[in-house]
Amino acid sequence: MSKKRLLFILDHAYGGGAESITINLAESLSHEYHVGLIILDRTKLSINIPDSITQIIIQNNSKFINSNFWRIKNHSAEYKHEIQNAVDKFNANVLIIGFWNSLHLASFLKHPQLYYWIHGDIFYQHKAKSFKYILRNFFRKIRQPYFFKSLMNGQNIIVVNKDLNKKIAKICSESKIKTLYNGIQSRSINQEKNIIWDAIYVGRLSSEKQVDHAIKAFSQSNLTGKMAIVGDGYLKDTLIQLSHDLNIQDRVCFLGWLAPDQVAQHIHSSRLLILSSQTEGYPLVVSEAILLDTPVVAYKCCEGICHQLSNQLASGLVPPQNIKVLAQTINHVSESAYTITEIDKRNLSLDTMKDRFKELTGI
Repeated sequence: MSKKRLLFILDHAYGGGAESITINLAESLSHEYHVGLIILDRTKLSINIPDSITQIIIQNNSKFINSNFWRIKNHSAEYKHEIQNAVDKFNANVLIIGFWNSLHLASFLKHPQLYYWIHGDIFYQHKAKSFKYILRNFFRKIRQPYFFKSLMNGQNIIVVNKDLNKKIAKICSESKIKTLYNGIQSRSINQEKNIIWDAIYVGRLSSEKQVDHAIKAFSQSNLTGKMAIVGDGYLKDTLIQLSHDLNIQDRVCFLGWLAPDQVAQHIHSSRLLILSSQTEGYPLVVSEAILLDTPVVAYKCCEGICHQLSNQLASGLVPPQNIKVLAQTINHVSESAYTITEIDKRNLSLDTMKDRFKELTGI
């Protein structure tokens, strides 16, 4: 009996969480199914594609993938035909598309069992400081739901948390929307926990991540050791200056982007991980920390984080935008860390995610 066939379409493989999750899931499924992958922009492949996945090459389209999502896309008839032909030729039982500009394929692509996988809050807007941008955000808030509805209403949609499910359900009343929590592969670090960092932050240094909240809370806490900042972004210089202003420049170490194994090693060597984002979909770094037996203190900014830090782990949850309580929770967790069980880890695993994926797609 021949294997069932699954086809994934991705914007790109630059190295972000959405691409990593998709490729990890595809690889896991490839042991049971024939799995194919189309990457629309192949100019920078930062993620290794396993040999067990069949790559389908089509003409590169960097301009489309890097354009503004909230604009109508005028694809050539040739490009539409090439993608539809590639999909038809692979003859998949299930087709999964995501995430970001590839959602625009909904305007022409046809398949009997097609799902669009949305990994984050697509409607999030950065804080505006000037009247010009406040006005821009106001009109975007009105326009974007109508635009999204015209594109996605009636489609099968997969989202990564229940908040996003409810938000999209209000806009796309004819869509079937299902929640699939992300899962990650467990890492094995063959050594006992040796605390080097009192706290660690991992992620982009950008406004929605609010790394300044993490640094300020660390400064206000009772911790006396060092904090590692793993990641990079346009706010790096501002955050370095903040550490000087708080007189903790010798205790905050900016390490930049590191290889995944190095990141895991630093998380494993930390007393706790801090996540102080204003918005998230389903932050993989929280799951990675739990699987590495490192407690997490996080703003309760989305339902996805509540799923990750459930049961006794919920003592690490903090009301959003409250630096004082964030610092107090850092103290509490560092002094009496909650117990991370094998059940907690299994809940966040790739195997659990794969089982749920098979259930919701009926593959």
